[in-house]
Amino acid sequence: SIQLHQNYPNPFNPETLIRYDLPEPVHVSLIIYNTRGQQVRRLIDIHQEAGVHWVIWDGLNDTFQSAASGIYLYHIITDQRSDKRKMLLLK
Repeated sequence: SIQLHQNYPNPFNPETLIRYDLPEPVHVSLIIYNTRGQQVRRLIDIHQEAGVHWVIWDGLNDTFQSAASGIYLYHIITDQRSDKRKMLLLK
């Protein structure tokens, strides 16, 4: 099954690495949300091959403004599964 790993480092400033494993080729979306459920940044929305993948979040939102310090959720979504984890941005 798809595996979403804890980001590293956590807490982080100014960037963090998010790693995930795909057992088969699939369309993947990885989205950052604030604790109010508002989308902060869509990191990926593409078809990817099976394997280990990673993406770096630079702490910027969709309009490339710096996100505020606080707790964020990163959410991976595929056709078969979705999963969420928490991370902490400290400035």
